[in-house]
Amino acid sequence: MRFAVEGAPPRFPESILYSAPVLPPADSMIPEIQTILETGLLNKGAWSARLEREFASAVETGEAVLFSSGGAALTALVRLLASGKKVLAPAFLFPPAALSIVDGGGSIRFQDVSPESWILEPDETESMGDPALVLGFHLFGRPGAPIEWEAWSKRHDVPVIFDAAHGPGSSVRQRPCGSFGVAEVFSLTPSKLVTAGEGGVVTTDDQDLARELRNFRNYGKGEDGRFGSHGMSARPTELAACLGCYSLTLLSEERDRRVRLALEYGAILQEAGGVEIPERPEDEVWNYHEYAIRIHPDEFGLTRDELAYLIEAEGVEVRRQYTEPACIAPSVIGVDGIKGQFPATECLSGELLQLPMAPGVTLQDARSIAQLISEAHSCSGRLKELCRGTGRC
Repeated sequence: MRFAVEGAPPRFPESILYSAPVLPPADSMIPEIQTILETGLLNKGAWSARLEREFASAVETGEAVLFSSGGAALTALVRLLASGKKVLAPAFLFPPAALSIVDGGGSIRFQDVSPESWILEPDETESMGDPALVLGFHLFGRPGAPIEWEAWSKRHDVPVIFDAAHGPGSSVRQRPCGSFGVAEVFSLTPSKLVTAGEGGVVTTDDQDLARELRNFRNYGKGEDGRFGSHGMSARPTELAACLGCYSLTLLSEERDRRVRLALEYGAILQEAGGVEIPERPEDEVWNYHEYAIRIHPDEFGLTRDELAYLIEAEGVEVRRQYTEPACIAPSVIGVDGIKGQFPATECLSGELLQLPMAPGVTLQDARSIAQLISEAHSCSGRLKELCRGTGRC
């Protein structure tokens, strides 16, 4: 077998996209968009209220509060719950999420993730310090140990919230992500399973918190017309909310499609040496927001980056997410990075590879990509030398 890096034709000449937004048919929304524009009511209207109701229903909470972005939503939540206080967060975290904590006045303390599950799990040792708030994370669509964190929260009387940007459609013991902790924060960017183009949502059962969040997103202006001490302009638009309502109706179908793709990938990759695939507990449903595999270079024969180069040469887009996780990002910690403090996170940032899950990816595509990776492992000896010779990996 020959590979594109050896001069063979690419196996996917038309290219396979890594990701693309899941959108409703354009003609289904045109009448609604026209009505919004004709009325001139561009925010604080019926579509925003409808998306809040339907999102809350989907995740089985009493309240859902829309924001103009997920970052603004997390900033507001931290400002209301832990401004000036310590916030425990996973070291393996998207840097902008950490920046939202900083913008909310929180003081971040990072904790390393589990090398087996890749998520932040409760640790009864003193290494967790004494946080005033904990941020869990549903990584790649895998629930971030919410049952365990709720039990920990009750024992220690410390509130827990979740970054649920990857969580729509995932669940634990039939409880949907979005219904755990004090509150959860979703993102509605184009890369998410539910999108409004841009936007964010906080879900909670705390009516007082929901009221404060609504005031916060509206310059801090309360129902009585008076301004509070905290606030920002972070209201969603009616156009975004309209798209969000339509997108939400597609969630179950899209999640199920991704589950089928994941099964196809896993059936072949579980037999490939040096490829680690997370094992899904029986009581969990994952939406596979990302299909991530871990490449152990000593066993696989190639590094993650070398494999990514080989795959992309065949016409397949892949991603290497969080190569600079929040715990070492200069933009977050203000220095060149703290190496060595979070060994699991640092290994994952150099070894995780995400495979295509875009709407156009077929089951046959998934099988072919997985087979390509298996063949790369079998031929790693000569491919390694090729990469070294070109200096491109």
